[in-house]
Amino acid sequence: MTKEEFLQTFREQKIYGGVSDREAWLLHELARLVPPGGTVVEIGSWLGRSSIALAMGLRANAVRLHTVDDHRGIENAPPGLPSGPQAREMFFENLQRAGVRDLIEHHNVSSDDLAPQWKLPIDLLFVDGCHEYDAARRDTMNYAPHVKPGGVVIFHDVAMDSVWRTIKEWVGEKDAAISGVAGTANIVAFKLGDTSAAGIARLRRAVILGFVFLSRREAPGHIPWLEKMCRKLLRGPARLLMRVFDWRSGS
Repeated sequence: MTKEEFLQTFREQKIYGGVSDREAWLLHELARLVPPGGTVVEIGSWLGRSSIALAMGLRANAVRLHTVDDHRGIENAPPGLPSGPQAREMFFENLQRAGVRDLIEHHNVSSDDLAPQWKLPIDLLFVDGCHEYDAARRDTMNYAPHVKPGGVVIFHDVAMDSVWRTIKEWVGEKDAAISGVAGTANIVAFKLGDTSAAGIARLRRAVILGFVFLSRREAPGHIPWLEKMCRKLLRGPARLLMRVFDWRSGS
């Protein structure tokens, strides 16, 4: 599926959510590279906009997506938008209409409640649940340790101080295991440390494919920090150039 085909299909769903069309394409491309038999976990699904983007990318390899959301409510939800049981009902309706319901195993519990029971290795983890610092940190620390070497951890809404603080602390603790990073103004993906020759090839595909550099003008203040970290990771012979992308202008 080309980018144009994906965007046309995705836009036809007309699902409200915080993930932009371009970020949805990014999720699709990263999900598409998860191997058969792999495991993908999304923390925070709301109405299913990002879930559908991920599932569309997973279909080719018949990989299942585990969505985690108790749909008890969303913080700072705009007035008039669904929350609670109504949001959960719309979530399943949207999955069915998009034709991806068969690829998704939904866990109708909080991420905190599911964490002690989670045992599966994870190929791709998308952290987009509650953005309060304590909650974002728990989601990261509870689930990221399950991500395989060579797997990907994606954070959304990274412009929020609470999320960025979580990322910096996690990166500080896991620096030696990170072999790649790329992102936009609001989403960042980290590739964990498979530094074999095959791992480097997968890194090129999974972290760089789908990201198009447009402009760094007016980039948010946290971007220089990310660039500094990227340059640091270049020191090892098996490290790849980490690039920061800004999709706020252009197509």
